[in-house]
Amino acid sequence: MRKILPLIWRDDFSRQGFGAALIFWLASLFLLALFWFKLPPQVPLFYSHSWGEEQLAAPVLIFLLPGLTLFILLVNLLIAGQFASEEKLLARILALTSSLGSFLTFYSLIRILALAI
Repeated sequence: MRKILPLIWRDDFSRQGFGAALIFWLASLFLLALFWFKLPPQVPLFYSHSWGEEQLAAPVLIFLLPGLTLFILLVNLLIAGQFASEEKLLARILALTSSLGSFLTFYSLIRILALAI
């Protein structure tokens, strides 16, 4: 990991993309910590299911959103680090994908919290 980060941090776009993804991940954790004790016994999480009881889940499952964000961020960082010296475009695409995915899960978390609280 120590060899990967300097390769990615040289490119401004990649640094900003992965940095934004990290900020959205930290903001998600902060929001969860802030509103954890205000959550009801079930929160709307599974929007692909039919409307009603099937969409509800235990509040602990809401940690899937930041967990998914962290997983995507780390995988994209590792892949980008492997190819950063040869393929800058790939590293930039992975940085953009990480930041976009982090933003979308952060936005989803905000919407879920707004409905639940």
